[in-house]
Amino acid sequence: MTGIIQMKTLFYTLFILLLLNSCVLEEIPKVDLSERTKIELPSVDDDPQQLKVAISAMISPHKTYELYEFLLEYVSINLNKPIKLIQRKTYAEINNLLKQGVLDFAFICTGAYLRAKEEFPIELLVVPIVNGEPYYQAYVIVKKDSEIYSIDDLEGRSFAFTDPLSNTGHDYIINLVKKMNRSEDDYFGRTVYTYGHDNSIQSVSSGFVDGATVDGLVFEFLRNESPETVKNLRIIKKSEKFGIPPFVVRPTLTDSLKKEIRSVFLNMHKNSIGKQLLRTLMIDRFEEGSESYYKK
Repeated sequence: MTGIIQMKTLFYTLFILLLLNSCVLEEIPKVDLSERTKIELPSVDDDPQQLKVAISAMISPHKTYELYEFLLEYVSINLNKPIKLIQRKTYAEINNLLKQGVLDFAFICTGAYLRAKEEFPIELLVVPIVNGEPYYQAYVIVKKDSEIYSIDDLEGRSFAFTDPLSNTGHDYIINLVKKMNRSEDDYFGRTVYTYGHDNSIQSVSSGFVDGATVDGLVFEFLRNESPETVKNLRIIKKSEKFGIPPFVVRPTLTDSLKKEIRSVFLNMHKNSIGKQLLRTLMIDRFEEGSESYYKK
């Protein structure tokens, strides 16, 4: 992605200039991005200041790493605390780490957030504002040259889901099927789980499956950054608007630290580097958010 490469260059150039103009020469904490397949529980050698953060793989792990690497670096620098990024394949695994208190904060799917609220204490930290609002949609997609034009045409066809806890990548179309008094198993001919909205998009584009339900934000991001990945696809249905995937925080984190972390996100759009990071992610800004966004 050209935008990501340019962002990396810009981030470090601007950051070095800021350091040269600063009268305070401190050791800047770094984001530890090496932990992507397994987590090491705290030991006596761990930095007690280190924050453990997860980004749910709404896109493939590699692209998640690329996209959010510098966002977390920015947060780390502004908090003056090291951050360890933890990735897992499924949304349920991230929820489990939150439940166990292993994570300090995380960016999770709306469906995973709704499930988490039913199972254990969790708090909203901030929500992204995209195109002026804290909402997003599911897109049901097929190949442009297919003869599928509606949800009814998907009966008996192969179909890709993102994750069992995904709102746009699973729950949306399952609820549509249930309204027909049908189940996933008897409506679709074959189903697969891709564990990444970009993977679902690629599965349709390559002809591996006939259709998929995906996060509209991811689809639009790819249409903007890598238009060739979606050029042979057609959207046959868009959902109603749902509350956007939020950043959440464990309730046992100190109020002062929650406030610090929240403040960094809420003020990103007022900072030149933060503004460029947000632009790269196609986010306008962050706001505190409201539980009213997530009413079923």
